[in-house]
Amino acid sequence: MTSFSLTPGFSRSAASSRLRVYVLGESLVQLGHTVHVGPPIRGADVHLFQKQKTLNEFLMTPGKCKIYDFVDETQKTPLQQIHGRAAFVSTATDGLKKWYKGFPRHSDCHVIPDPIDYFLRPLPLVKHGEKKIAFFGNSKTYKHFRATHEAIASQTDWEVHVIMDEGGRTKHHSNHTLFHQWRLDNFVETIRECSVSILDHGDQETKSDNKLSVSVCAGVPMIVSRSPYCTKRLEDIGCSQWRADTPDEVVALLKKMEDQEFRFRGLQEAQARVWKSRSPIVVAEGFLKILEEYL
Repeated sequence: MTSFSLTPGFSRSAASSRLRVYVLGESLVQLGHTVHVGPPIRGADVHLFQKQKTLNEFLMTPGKCKIYDFVDETQKTPLQQIHGRAAFVSTATDGLKKWYKGFPRHSDCHVIPDPIDYFLRPLPLVKHGEKKIAFFGNSKTYKHFRATHEAIASQTDWEVHVIMDEGGRTKHHSNHTLFHQWRLDNFVETIRECSVSILDHGDQETKSDNKLSVSVCAGVPMIVSRSPYCTKRLEDIGCSQWRADTPDEVVALLKKMEDQEFRFRGLQEAQARVWKSRSPIVVAEGFLKILEEYL
């Protein structure tokens, strides 16, 4: 049995902390380990620190196995400061690992994929067939979706439902949008009101596939646009037919999605594949396997 001290950058409301600290911690407990989530405690076998907010605690906490976890390219300064002091650095995607490995000095780096969010298990497929498409994210991710949103609103009779924080709703108000304020306790229920979801990462190679995993497990097929990592994941789970790279391609694919047989093609099998590779226990077991060479 190993003891873990996990120090999150933010609360459960922040996806990166929820996925990479809280969900991980609960999975490690299920696997028989001792886990403390919060400020670092002395004497733990493994310390994990997340994001720049925990940098001072990382630097001041003694320990033989300290891990620094990052999920975006804003972490260049802290990653340089922890060099030589971390057993290894962890991140969510191959793109982020490649970015980090481009530093002149770098530590070992391992990809620990995001587990399925919202403590979600595969649900029955959404069969109501209403012409509603869901985009979920924040202001930063919505900007990539705006052109596609306008194309859907002007060229189809599908309702566009945007699930985001209240600040994003105010900033991106649109007459063509039905906004839902994101809430942890009812997100899955909200997305299941829609027949399809959509992801647009603006060709960023570093973005995680966590939203794809959530949508598939919620029983909602997801159109993936300009998201290299998720496009690869579509192939892995057998749903490459959900790819659309331009607003016009999204519109054309959305019209195909009106057919229930097309919409559900491969979705149940995809749920099984996502669960096999991204369930919280599977991700935690992969994390423990990496740790073996450092303990």
